[in-house]
Amino acid sequence: MNFTNKMMFDYGKILSGFVDLIKKILWVVARDAFLFILIFILSAIVLGEVLFYNYVFLVQVSEPTTSDSLVIFREEALKNVIVKRKEGESAFNSPFGSNYINPFK
Repeated sequence: MNFTNKMMFDYGKILSGFVDLIKKILWVVARDAFLFILIFILSAIVLGEVLFYNYVFLVQVSEPTTSDSLVIFREEALKNVIVKRKEGESAFNSPFGSNYINPFK
């Protein structure tokens, strides 16, 4: 008796058992289709009511809080930002080289 033979599974039996289970479930759903439709509709209504209650009735509107601290404006930082932006614009607007090769010659 070989040890590897003990460890092998019969995947055909497992797969056929799974297929039989799916078939049984589908037959039950088809036989009692009206009942399952009612259950699905009622569950959708209950879920909708829960979401509506959470997002409409439980919402508390509060005033935004403002800080009483004084805002300090730093002109040096603003000047640095303006200089960097102008450098970027000039680099973007300037051509990369003055000698372009004409592709249509």
